[in-house]
Amino acid sequence: MGQKIHPLGFRLGVTQEHTAHWFVPKREYAGLLYQDILIRDYLNKKFSELGIISVQIHRQKKRLILHLSVTRLDILLRQPKDTLKIARAELKKLLTENNSRLQTELHQEDGYIDQAIKFQIQAVENPDVHAQVLASHVVQQLETRVPFRRAVREVIRKAEFAGVRGIKIQISGRLNGAEIARSEWVRKGRVPLHTLRAKIDYALCTAKTIYGILGVKVWVYQP
Repeated sequence: MGQKIHPLGFRLGVTQEHTAHWFVPKREYAGLLYQDILIRDYLNKKFSELGIISVQIHRQKKRLILHLSVTRLDILLRQPKDTLKIARAELKKLLTENNSRLQTELHQEDGYIDQAIKFQIQAVENPDVHAQVLASHVVQQLETRVPFRRAVREVIRKAEFAGVRGIKIQISGRLNGAEIARSEWVRKGRVPLHTLRAKIDYALCTAKTIYGILGVKVWVYQP
């Protein structure tokens, strides 16, 4: 029986890059990985209006560099000038409160406890070719009680207009309030998941509806 593998992890080193760039001894790895999870959760909540596609984390000896790829940079430009300064302070406080895992002589010497935080925010071109953007749009439609087939058709239309080679969308749960949960998927064009050199983007989101949670998966064969 065939086994499913994460399409992004499958292509690491071929068409995909790691989203975190740092090296530490094995015994310290879990602590910094936990920090990365806290950072991503905070940024996705704090800057949800910006339409975050990816967060790249770069750790240096005294600096923590966060590179955000967003779809709505104009929203940030209209916000108060101290928005990033406030976010930097809140993030530093969050990491300080959770540094009990990192209180070792090694990290105190190497500067991992008290790092300066720097933001690098970049707007992406043609956001509708990214799976995260399309999945978020499906979730938004489902949470406003739009029938799932109509939501899927609309997203496929947006993706085709953006020039993708293929797209596959799968939704699981109590679709349209049905008593029995099920999964349905729609594919348009080619989505070659077994071809390593194929530039496949993937995203998983959840929609919270009055009938329960719906899982939304999107695969995109990018141009």
